[in-house]
Formats: sequence, C-alpha cells, structure tokens
Amino acid sequence: MDDYILRPYAPGDRDGCAALWEQVFGDPAELVTQFLSLFEAQEGFCLLAEHSGEIAAAAYSLPGLTVLRPGRPDLPARYLYAVATHPVHRKNGLAAALCRGLRDDAFVQGALLLTKPAEPSLYPWYAEKIGAVPAMPCRRVTVTTPCGGDVTPLTPKQYSTVREARLSGVPHVRLPDALFVWEHLLHKHYGGGFYAVNGGIADIYAGESLELPELLADVPEAAAGALLRQFGAREATACLPGDEEDYISCAAPDSLTDSLPDVWFGPVFG
Repeated sequence: MDDYILRPYAPGDRDGCAALWEQVFGDPAELVTQFLSLFEAQEGFCLLAEHSGEIAAAAYSLPGLTVLRPGRPDLPARYLYAVATHPVHRKNGLAAALCRGLRDDAFVQGALLLTKPAEPSLYPWYAEKIGAVPAMPCRRVTVTTPCGGDVTPLTPKQYSTVREARLSGVPHVRLPDALFVWEHLLHKHYGGGFYAVNGGIADIYAGESLELPELLADVPEAAAGALLRQFGAREATACLPGDEEDYISCAAPDSLTDSLPDVWFGPVFG
C-alpha cells in the first residue's frame, strides 16, 4: 500500500475512471462518463487509489438514499457501487481500503452504507472488510406464460413518483432521482425501460429473457406475463419484496441492521 495514494475523485479523473470501469465491468467509457457527470458534483461520491499518476482502483458511494420505516425514524443511507481494481494492481488490499474509507465517511454523516454484492460468494468479503451484513431480502419469480395486460412506458421521474405512491406506508428505501436517470441510461444502452403494467410498475432489461430488477404489482405473475407478451420474450425473472434470498448488505454504525429485514430496496442499477 505504500506505493499508492488514496484520495477523493477530482474532475480531471473522469477519463481515467471511465477507462478503469470499462476494463473491469465492460460498460463503454462513453456510458460511464454519463454516470460520472450525474454524480461527480456530490461530495465524497468516489474514492480512488492512484499509482504513479494512474488510477489503480476506484469505488463509488452514491448519496441521497433514505430508509423509510413507518412509525420509526427515517435513516439516511449511501449506496456502495462499482468497486473496481485494475488487474495489475489486485491483491494489494486496495478495494478493501477504498470500501472502508467510504464506509467511514458514511458513518461520519450518520448514514448507513448499502451495497449489492455482484455474486453471493462476495457477501462474506463485505462482511469481513467493512462489516456489511445481509439486511434487506427479496424473492424471485420466473414466469414463462404470456398473458394480456396494459403496458405503458414511463419516464424515470414518472416511475419514481408512482413507486413512492405505491410503497407509501411500506418499509422501503426511497431512491434519489439521479439513480433512476442512471438506470434509464443503462436501459437505453442495453435494452429495456421503466413501465406501468396492470396497475403496477416494472424496471426491465429486455432481451430473449426479461430481467426485472423491480416488479411492484398486485399479481406479479400476471404483470410479468403481460410484459412477456409485450416484448416477445421467452421468460421473465422478477425481483419482488420478500424474504427468500439475501439481497442487500448493510454496514451500520450500530445494530440498526437488526431493524431492516422487512425493508424493500428495489433496483440495483445494472
């Protein structure tokens, strides 16, 4: 670690961060630049490791989330996202150091730090490195039978507004508008969108199969079936509020994670 400088993001880092993201995750640098332009004015949104003037690793802490728990105090939160280390610089503890730094910054602000591990095997890594434990569960439903229904596209702002109305009185995380704009940029690049369906709403990535990071509907199977017909896909897998799988990990400055099992997070943004 002696050869590395850990520091906050600066505007001149945009191209270097975009190139690192593209190499590690595969998203084109042009798309990542749009992400950076959405968030870079937010203080503390990115911490990076520099080596000989080059960006060796970066991690992002997205602000503006609020955990709403009816009858209990609201909790501010940040979202840990896109932790990336250049292959040449791995095995040096950079990712852990960046995540700890962002966690500590969140705690100073009195905020939880939430994250969705890229795969189940990473839950123990986040638990060891920053004390993040699974806290907000979901369940998944796969539907293969198309059916009729009303499907209408929504703008990011429309989706966010309808989402909050639908979740009124339900423990959930209210997400800032910038995250829905980022999700919409991902939709435009990879296919999909925000939709109203059968009186509910869905966040969709479309291809031969549909991936629904969020589906909020009275009858989820019927809503997913309507989307199957609309997109001509062979199956749809939807993420719904529930308690069957670990979904979000949470690092908290105290035992607050014990009060989050019934809280719905929602889309995890690509």
